[in-house]
Parts: sequence; C-alpha cells; structure tokens
Amino acid sequence: MVAIALMGCDRLLGLTAVKPIDAAAIDAPSAPPHLTQAFAWQLDNNKPQLALLDYPVGLALPASLVVVTVGLGNRTPGPTIDSVTYGGAQLNMLVAIAGIPAANDDTSTLTEQWWLAAPQLESGDLMVVLGSVGSSTHLSAMFFAGVNQQQPFHDKQTITGDDTSSMITVATNPDEIVESVTGQGNSIIGPGSGSTSAFEDNGTNGDSLDNAWGSITPSAGSNTTVQWLYDPGIADGFQTVAASLRP
Repeated sequence: MVAIALMGCDRLLGLTAVKPIDAAAIDAPSAPPHLTQAFAWQLDNNKPQLALLDYPVGLALPASLVVVTVGLGNRTPGPTIDSVTYGGAQLNMLVAIAGIPAANDDTSTLTEQWWLAAPQLESGDLMVVLGSVGSSTHLSAMFFAGVNQQQPFHDKQTITGDDTSSMITVATNPDEIVESVTGQGNSIIGPGSGSTSAFEDNGTNGDSLDNAWGSITPSAGSNTTVQWLYDPGIADGFQTVAASLRP
C-alpha cells in the first residue's frame, strides 16, 4: 500500500497545505517503480506571491527519486524559475511549458518539472527560487522507489491547450509507470480511467493555472495515455506533463 503524506505549513509564510488523497485508495504496483509519498502546496491568487519558497518535507518511507512540479499563474512579463533544490542538492530540469497559445497566452504562465535521483533520499527542505513570480504558485513533490538511478525516465511529453479535458501519451515498457501533473485555470475534476490520484491541489477558478493535480498510471504496453478531466462546463487553459519511469 502506498502512503501519501502531507506536511503542515505553519512556518511557511502562509503557504497553504493541500488535503492529501486517501492512502487506502492507492495500491503500489507489484513491481518497481512505485510512488511512496506525495506532497503539495499552493499560493492562490488571493495571497501575496513569494520569490523564495521553503517547504520542509519529512519522509516516512524510503525513496530514490523525487519529481517536483512548479506551476506559475498568469503574470506579465512571464514568470521564471531560477533554481530548485532538495536537501541542499540541485535538481535537474525535466521539462518546461511556457504559455498557452490556444488561450492567446504565449508567455505569462509556466509549468516546469524537476527531478533528483539518489539511492536513499532523506528528509529535507524543498526550496524554489523564482526569478519572476506569477499571480499564483503551485508546487508538488512526488517521491518514488525502485527507479533506475542512471536513467530514471524512458519518455517525457508535454501538452498545452484550452479545453475541458486533455490527453497525453508517453512511450512505455510493460514494467514502467507514468507520473503526470496538470495545471488548469478553472477546476480539475481528476484523472481519467486507469490512473490513480497522487495529490489534489485545486485552488480557485479566478486565475490561470490556479489548480493542479498529480496522478500515477501503470504501463499499458508500448504507449500509455493519461487523461485529465476539467470542469465540463467551462473550457480553460491547461498545461500537462507526463513521464514514464524506468525500473
């Protein structure tokens, strides 16, 4: 059984912790890699945005890979991320999506995903330094065990648009899993069939990317598709990331 944990944020300058998904609803795959814990925080558009974010994370379960996703809402000029560290170690950027062209927004929203692999990750501070803040900030950290330390990722993809749902496909092998995170402006309903929620981080419907959600999907063969469902009544801009993890 995978445990989903969420830290309190009393010392985080008003950052709001997000309610965790019920751990009993998530089963770990029979073979690695697998999710061990997930954390998420938000500064919605009703709160002052910070350029230096410090999130203490306490790990209760062993992990060998952390995947961090930062989503920054609408702000002109566009928001930027200078660095992401965990426990003092610099993370590597995996993917970045700037803007939502379908919503006539080419630069003012940003989603980036960062990662760090280590045989035994310990508890530490997750620190994000923004070069330029957005109007909202969402940050998540998903921790995995059983991941290849030399080449953690088989494939990675991004998609952006303006709709009530999105679908993203990555190449997979049978023994892999897919992590995916989406951000959307109005409201996220959750992942589609075949995927399991890792964290839920809805904020408000008043700002671009002011909602975020993460999921885990087992391999469906040579390609695996992740579907995300948003408020069916109102199309809005979204940015979605997905990556397959190697054992």
